[in-house]
Order: sequence, then structure tokens, then C-alpha cells
Amino acid sequence: MAFKQPLADLMRPTTLEQMVGQEHLLAPGWPLYQIITEHLSVSLLLWGPPGSGKTTLAYVMSQTLQLPFEKFNASIQNKSQLQKLVDAHPDESFVLLLDEIHRLTKPLQDYLLPYLENGHILLVGTTTENPIMAIQPAVPAAKSLSFTRSAPRKLNRC
Repeated sequence: MAFKQPLADLMRPTTLEQMVGQEHLLAPGWPLYQIITEHLSVSLLLWGPPGSGKTTLAYVMSQTLQLPFEKFNASIQNKSQLQKLVDAHPDESFVLLLDEIHRLTKPLQDYLLPYLENGHILLVGTTTENPIMAIQPAVPAAKSLSFTRSAPRKLNRC
């Protein structure tokens, strides 16, 4: 029996204009908006509460940059699964959503490092933990951005 795709995935925005909330990061003229719309390859570390749009932003980035999108969950997946994701894109860059990045082990960080440095992987790490306290130093120069919970009135306009 095949799993059905979650409703959140079926309804997920594909453009910045469709996203609701996070105006402090995504409004025209703000740095994150410029990073995405100007197609700059910058790894990001997004932290905030569940449901605040972190995964959606990673997906929107991949769509805007026209790059393949892959997901990896550091709390439940292992190195061989990560290697399969990298091997699936031998000649192209891709966006890697690394969920629960605060749980990423140092050996996995060391494995990712050359791919991050050479631009093969555009990392979007997500966490609900404060990255200053929880992220190991091997994750290189990712821009850390804080997400906030979306106000219900903003969600009602959808």
C-alpha cells in the first residue's frame, strides 16, 4: 500500500508571492527575498516553531532556483541515505532540506562539508532549537534566520 501525500505537501506554495507570513524576511527589499529572487547560492539555517514555513521556504527556493529538491531528516536517517541523495545528482546542484539539523552528527557534517564548499549542495537546515546553542561548527557559514509563528488573520486570507 502506497502512502498518500500529506495535504500540506499538496497545498504547499511554489513561489514567494504565494507564501504567507515571515514578512520580516520575505518582503521585497529584505535580504532573504533578494537571495532567492537574485538566484544567489547561499546556504541557510532556518529556526522557528513547527508550521512556520521553514520547509515551504526551502521548497520555494528550489522552485525559484530551478534546482532539484531533496529532504533529509537528521534525527531518523543515516549516512547511507544521505549518500544516495548526493549520488542521485552527480552532475547537478540541488537544494537539500536538512530537517532537525541540530541532531546532525559530526561525521555527517564532515561528509557534507566538501559538497557544501563546492556548491553541489545548497543547504537549507531547519530546526526548532536555537542554532547558536545547538548547531555544530562544521556547518559552514550558513545564514541563520529566525521564523515566527504566523498570525491567524494572515492565514485566513488564503
